[in-house]
Amino acid sequence: MDADSTAAQLRVENAALRRRLAELEAAQAAPSQTAGDTQVRQSHKMETLGNFAAGIAHDFNNVLGVILGYADLTLYEVPQGSLGWRNLQEILQAARRAKDLVQQILSFSRQNETPGHPTLLANLVQEVLKFLRAFLPSTIDIQHAISDDAGMVAVDPTQLHQVLMNLCANAEYAMRSRGGVLSITAEVLEFDQVVTTPHTTLQPGSYVRLRIGDTGEGMPAEVAERIFEPYFTTKAEGEGTGMGLAVAHAIIAAYGGAITVQSTPGVGSTFDVYLPQISEAVASTLTPPDILLPSGRGAILFVDDEAMLADLGSRLLNLLGYEVTSQTDSRAALEIFRREPDRFDLVITDQTMPHMTGETFVTEIRRIRPDIRVILCTGFSHLMDADRAQTLGIDAFLMKPLELPELAAAVYEALTRRRETD
Repeated sequence: MDADSTAAQLRVENAALRRRLAELEAAQAAPSQTAGDTQVRQSHKMETLGNFAAGIAHDFNNVLGVILGYADLTLYEVPQGSLGWRNLQEILQAARRAKDLVQQILSFSRQNETPGHPTLLANLVQEVLKFLRAFLPSTIDIQHAISDDAGMVAVDPTQLHQVLMNLCANAEYAMRSRGGVLSITAEVLEFDQVVTTPHTTLQPGSYVRLRIGDTGEGMPAEVAERIFEPYFTTKAEGEGTGMGLAVAHAIIAAYGGAITVQSTPGVGSTFDVYLPQISEAVASTLTPPDILLPSGRGAILFVDDEAMLADLGSRLLNLLGYEVTSQTDSRAALEIFRREPDRFDLVITDQTMPHMTGETFVTEIRRIRPDIRVILCTGFSHLMDADRAQTLGIDAFLMKPLELPELAAAVYEALTRRRETD
């Protein structure tokens, strides 16, 4: 499907989604509804949004995979530190941001828990401030005060950066006509009992409260009550999707935190973001290990129905020293494996493919050779996740778009385990 056709299809799907959400909004606004009715309708809204996210994630991740993969490959062709090398680094950074955004939407729609690692809050806020000074007009004064004891929180820095940038962009929008003051503060609070907010319950413990305030137009109570609902927006057509705050709320909730809002028309708004503070002892157990980029040897069968991704997978694995046979048709790949089952040391396959899913493909090749090592990849699937892959005996489960470091580590580990058990 070409870019124009894909864009047209997404516009149709988006319009259908908006109509469905509007129907659910109208039903939810009915005066006769009970608390149970509201919960059921909210669940239907989440399901509708989840289906939409699933529909675009696969294709969009494939596009990002091509961008990330070929940028990675080209890094090895240009001198480090050159203008071309720096340009490629910017491309990679932007593509990774896009990759993270897709995962945020999927996490929001599926209400998944999101793994975090220790992040020094003061450093992250400083990075946000640097971005803000670059795009905020001079009519808005930025004031900030970060407590020295704010310490660390267990989050994905990219996700928290996105949340803060979204809140600050909304503040800028509220002050666009007359200017004002944007304030960012952080302090530590101790809760010795459960705290119930309008949207989340906080367990007892130590929390960092990030407060983003503005002196803009403010919101009436009926708007503030719905501000975290998906596709709810008061912005003009083309200026907002109504997804930013909904995604922000889901991200913070996934980390055991909460977002609250207080607003007064004509005075301004204040958003409070609560995140559990972690100690240095806890931080040491959450620090992710360094990712190796090992080379290796062995024969790999690589299967992906997207021709560009199949070619890219071959080139990335060739770069690491492996011999690769790539196929875009799972049925043809199965025939190749059936003819020469002992030729391959590892099979890497996509999950979502025509004719035969990755799961079915793995089942068929293991009927031929039960000991073959397998890595399964997916951008999104209702039928497959890391837990199910482990249950099926898959050696590694990777989320697309694939990046060279994680691919190299997974392949090396799978082949190393094979040789240790031979």
